[in-house]
Amino acid sequence: VTEHTAGIFNFCEQVNNPAQKIERLQRRLSRQLRANNPDNFKADVLKRQGNKTVVALGTVIKGRKQWKQSVAQQKTQHMIAALQAQATKCRANSHGADINDLLSVARTWRHDNVSVLSLQKNYGRSVSIRAPGRFMSELKRKAERACGDTIAVNVRQLKTSQYDHSTQTYTKKSLRVRVHIFGDGRGKVDRDIYSAFLAKNAVRSTARVDGNVVERWSHDPEVLEVAWQLLAPSLREKQLFVPRDGVMSTSTHRPRTRLGANPCQPINCKPVWHRCRRAASLQKGTLNGSPKGGTSSPWSSLRQKFSAWSE
Repeated sequence: VTEHTAGIFNFCEQVNNPAQKIERLQRRLSRQLRANNPDNFKADVLKRQGNKTVVALGTVIKGRKQWKQSVAQQKTQHMIAALQAQATKCRANSHGADINDLLSVARTWRHDNVSVLSLQKNYGRSVSIRAPGRFMSELKRKAERACGDTIAVNVRQLKTSQYDHSTQTYTKKSLRVRVHIFGDGRGKVDRDIYSAFLAKNAVRSTARVDGNVVERWSHDPEVLEVAWQLLAPSLREKQLFVPRDGVMSTSTHRPRTRLGANPCQPINCKPVWHRCRRAASLQKGTLNGSPKGGTSSPWSSLRQKFSAWSE
């Protein structure tokens, strides 16, 4: 969230593809390990889960054991190692791209200072794939090099997920509710966007308690109202804020748009000029031995479609 625009995008989305391949190979490696060393595992048992009966794999037997490795198992291990190296490079590239996008908009950013241990406890699988701790450290380093900074906001004092500046009240919401409804009836806004808006415009002050300087965070309704009037038009264009007469779904599905991106074009959608260039390359190619530029080329219908898209 900035002064005049805001956006939501999937964090480190490029790492999903290698991570899924690694999980499949790890399951294959587990099956190979059990098949090559059946004496090192306990027998499988049947367990009752609700109305279903499932098979629980036997655990490893305690004590000293000898492990056998087949050629196929070693090949799977090498494939996992290669994909993990690929995922590491992909994660670093994705972090760098996201950080550069943020710093191109502003040099100083505020964050909620969520504990990394808490993220690991609640979202361990996602944290191991995307590494948000490394992302925040890289964002801080690059921001300081660009004469900026990252500021940690005390969300426990602000209660950004509960506060409503239109009525100056606090209302608790369940985690599955992803929209914030204004108390004065002006409309609905995405919950995460509004929380980030409150954190950005929070007022920081200091107070002396028992001889120690303590940092305090608070909301100023007048400042928030002026800032909201500047931000609301951009949110309305990106369908992140719906006025009173509009309709916004309360589900977890939300439009993903970057800061300053075109709201009518998704992030993963290739632009029109790329499709037209691809159509031109197809026109020059051949298929099944057909000559270049022949009248019986199978790409004629595709060229008409691409030309229609470009218009």
